[in-house]
Amino acid sequence: MESVKGLLCNLYDLGFSQSNEIGDGLVAEVAWNSVDGASASYAIPCKWHTTALTYCPV
Repeated sequence: MESVKGLLCNLYDLGFSQSNEIGDGLVAEVAWNSVDGASASYAIPCKWHTTALTYCPV
């Protein structure tokens, strides 16, 4: 829950989640799937500056 608060208050740019249903104001997408069906998602604020980009250089 602290991670979600940090994302919403602009303390963090990106977070990781085991679910892609994380609440209002955040977007989560699956970043990894394993053979046994487990997945990991990344979460970012909806108004994050890079959400407008189609490609994000790392």
